[in-house]
Amino acid sequence: MKHNPKIIVESNNLSLEKNIGYFHNEVLKNYYTKEHQLKQLDFTTDNVQSEILEILEGIDSNTFNIEKMKENANELNRLRNEIGISLSPDNQGLKNTTDNFSIIINYINISPLLSEKLTEINNAVNNQISSEEVLILVNNLKEYNWNEHDFKYVDVFTQVYNSSSEYWNNINNSKGLKRDGDGVILADAAGALYGLLCGPFAAVCSIVEGALFSIIANN
Repeated sequence: MKHNPKIIVESNNLSLEKNIGYFHNEVLKNYYTKEHQLKQLDFTTDNVQSEILEILEGIDSNTFNIEKMKENANELNRLRNEIGISLSPDNQGLKNTTDNFSIIINYINISPLLSEKLTEINNAVNNQISSEEVLILVNNLKEYNWNEHDFKYVDVFTQVYNSSSEYWNNINNSKGLKRDGDGVILADAAGALYGLLCGPFAAVCSIVEGALFSIIANN
């Protein structure tokens, strides 16, 4: 894969955190290649997750250390089951996406104001208001003077929502890719927020989970 020359991957997460949206899209581009689709076997959450880890390892095996990714993925899988997030390929759709995001909003440690604003976005997607209006709500998050902790969540959410919106609105539909309105885009950003729960490896987990939520929602 050819990297964007402006992107410098560093093992510390300071650079990586600013490029989560970029790598999110790189995973999707690799996953939805014709070659990959031909080799894909059983479509299960575990298999999709394994494919994502392999794609990232192929991009940069130092930054995206396969053993660390597996270790953190296992922990996030356990937590998903514990708090009730559904990523079953057999149970997808807009309602499942917004239900999952509600669980994430309530679980992560954020301010009441940020919780309120994320819930407003979730409700807007659930009520199927226009994509343009949803995007305005998302980018309006940048206008608030968030504390450092909230800003981390806002930065990742807006990064991935905008990157995902760009990706899904520019894909070649002749490849047979599907897009369930803004539900898939929201799933990408929701998964990215969920990935931030895994501590020092949070930026990598955010990329993994954002792609995983996306691919399952797009199934």
